[in-house]
Amino acid sequence: HIHIHIHIRMHMHMHMHMHMHVHIHVHVHICTCTSTSARAHAHAHAHEVTSSPHLNQVTNVSFSHCGGLLLSGSRDGTARIWSVGPGARPRLEQKLVAHQSEHGVSHRSAILAHTGQKPLALWVDMVAWSADDCIVFTAETLNKQTREQTCVSSCLRVWTTREALLHTFDGSSQPVFVLQPHPLNPAILASAGYDGTARTWDVRRGVPLAAISAPTQTTSGEPLEEVDALLVRRTPPPEPRS
Repeated sequence: HIHIHIHIRMHMHMHMHMHMHVHIHVHVHICTCTSTSARAHAHAHAHEVTSSPHLNQVTNVSFSHCGGLLLSGSRDGTARIWSVGPGARPRLEQKLVAHQSEHGVSHRSAILAHTGQKPLALWVDMVAWSADDCIVFTAETLNKQTREQTCVSSCLRVWTTREALLHTFDGSSQPVFVLQPHPLNPAILASAGYDGTARTWDVRRGVPLAAISAPTQTTSGEPLEEVDALLVRRTPPPEPRS
């Protein structure tokens, strides 16, 4: 967005002839979604390699609402913010990865209970932006390195675009497969996971707001106690005999 402000000052001097002096001051302010630190970072590294690839497969990507940044999550355990533009290669701006001590807190029970020979693998499964592009959300899982790749722990993390970790929301042993930020309020996030529960969070205060879950599910996903009623409604009445 470009905002142009024009200020006109007029000075008239009465002498033998009238002279009009017009001074025009133009102030141009250009707003981009790239933070000041990100622009400085990009300028400082203008002659370096523009990309720093993930070390494992990318699982999810999300454009910022302004369109100038791309967020990616990977099975290398990191999320990354890239600046993107027409005809230009993506440039790495920020790398989001929790400190090892944070993993020990978020996934403590799973780490202590792990007895396998291979270490647990950290994945970033889902990523999303807040409505104002100032906050980044990541859904993280800890997984066994076996053929089944069983998830043993999960959590949600809330970041600033300057790599600062704001909050961590402890999850369950099931992955989160939906991150849905509120379209207007950047402080609200909704999530849903394979544990069958949808949750809402206040990401500024770092607290859960509500949880929505169903009773025990059938394989089709419908609550057991409602199946009979559904069958009754869906079964057409018998046709009268002629």
